[in-house]
Amino acid sequence: MYMKEKLTKYNIQTKLLFVIIILYLFTVPFGIVFKSFEDSREFLKPPLINLSFLTSLILLLSILSLKRIQFKVIDSLLLVLFIYISLVTLLFTNNLSNSLYSIILFLSNILLVISIENIKIKRSTVHSFFYILAIGSLISSLATIVDGIGIFNIPYFNEKSSFLNEYDVYAITGPFLRRTSMGAFYIIILITNLLSFFYYKKIIYGLSLFFSLIAIILTFNRSAPLALVIIFLIFIFKRYHINLFNIFKIIILTTVMSTLIMIFIPNKQNKVVKTKLLTTLFIENKTNAQREADNLRLEVFHQIITKDITNNPLGYGFHDFYFDKMNKNVNVHSNLNLLLYATGIFGVFWIMFFLYYLYKTSKKIVSKEGIIIKYSLFGWLLYSLVHTTISTFLAWLFLGLILNKEISNVSKSE
Repeated sequence: MYMKEKLTKYNIQTKLLFVIIILYLFTVPFGIVFKSFEDSREFLKPPLINLSFLTSLILLLSILSLKRIQFKVIDSLLLVLFIYISLVTLLFTNNLSNSLYSIILFLSNILLVISIENIKIKRSTVHSFFYILAIGSLISSLATIVDGIGIFNIPYFNEKSSFLNEYDVYAITGPFLRRTSMGAFYIIILITNLLSFFYYKKIIYGLSLFFSLIAIILTFNRSAPLALVIIFLIFIFKRYHINLFNIFKIIILTTVMSTLIMIFIPNKQNKVVKTKLLTTLFIENKTNAQREADNLRLEVFHQIITKDITNNPLGYGFHDFYFDKMNKNVNVHSNLNLLLYATGIFGVFWIMFFLYYLYKTSKKIVSKEGIIIKYSLFGWLLYSLVHTTISTFLAWLFLGLILNKEISNVSKSE
C-alpha cells in the first residue's frame, strides 16, 4: 500500500521500472539463486529469475521513461572512457566475442547511470528501495549462516565453499560463486543498512546489518568489513563533534556488537576470524597463502606500470592480463589495476578527473537518502581497490541515484 501510493504520480514506464528495480534489489543478495548459471550441470534446475534479462529490461524501461536527457560531467567522462576502451580493445583483442561482451556490458552500465539520474524520483521511493534491500539481505544472510554452520543444508547456498588448508576450515560463499562477488554486493548492503538504521531507527535495518555482517565474516572476506569500519568512522567524524564521551560511546557500542557477533560464530571459525584480523593489522605474521594473496595485487600493479604501460602507453582494453611471475593469464584483482591495464596513460588522468568530479558532486548532497547512497558507493570504491568488481550492478544503480538531483538536493529538514 505504501509503495502503491508513492508510485501513482509516475508514468507507466517508470512504474514498471521501479517494480523491476525493487525485484532486483530483493534478489541481488541471493547471488546464483536468481542468476543464470554458467554451467547448468552444476545445478538441478534453472533460476527463478534471470538477472541478466532483468538488467536489459531495467535499461530499456529507463530509456523509455525519459522525456529528455541531461548529461553531467561524470556522464561525459564515462562515455569518453567507453569510447577509448572500445577502440583500444578492438585494436589489441585476440578474442573478439569475449571483448564485445565486455564492451556491451560496460556500455549498458553507463546507460543505466544516465537513465536513472534523469528520472524524477522521490526520496520516499528510494527509502523503499533501502527497505526491500534490507529484507532481501536479511533472508539471504540467515540462509547463508544456517547452511554455513551446518544446522541444515539449504540448496544453492555455500555450494562453492572452499577449504582453507592453512586454517582447516571452509570459507563459505553464501549464494554466490565467489566470496569476492558476495563482498562486492555486501559492502553496499552493509553500509546502506548501517546508515538506514542510524537515520530511520527501524529494527529491520539493524537485524539485516547484524546478520549480513555475520554472513560476510563467515566468508573470511577481510575487505568488506574493513571498508565498512572505515566508512563508519568517516561518517561519525564528519557528522559529530568528537570528544572523549562520544569516543567512549563508539568503543562501547563496537565492543557490544563485536561480542554478539562472535557469540553467533562457531568456535573454529571464531579463531580464524581473530587470526585474520590480527594478521591484517600486522599484529601476527601472515600465513604463506595469505601473504601471497596480499602481494599478488601489488605485483600485478607493479608489472602494469613498469612493463605493460611502458611497452604500450595506450593500454590494452578489455584483454586478458598475462602475469609474468605465474606464466599465465590471471585476474588483475583490482578495479584500479583493470583501468590502468585497459587504458594506459589515459587512465591515470581519467581516474583523477572522475574522482574529483564525483567528490565535488557528493559534497552537495544533503538529503538522508543521498548521504546513505554516497557512503555506500564510496564503500564499494574502497572495496574495488583490492577486487575486480566493475560489473557490480548495485554500484552502477547507486551511481545513477547519487547523480539524481531529485534525491541529492533536498534539504535535510524536509
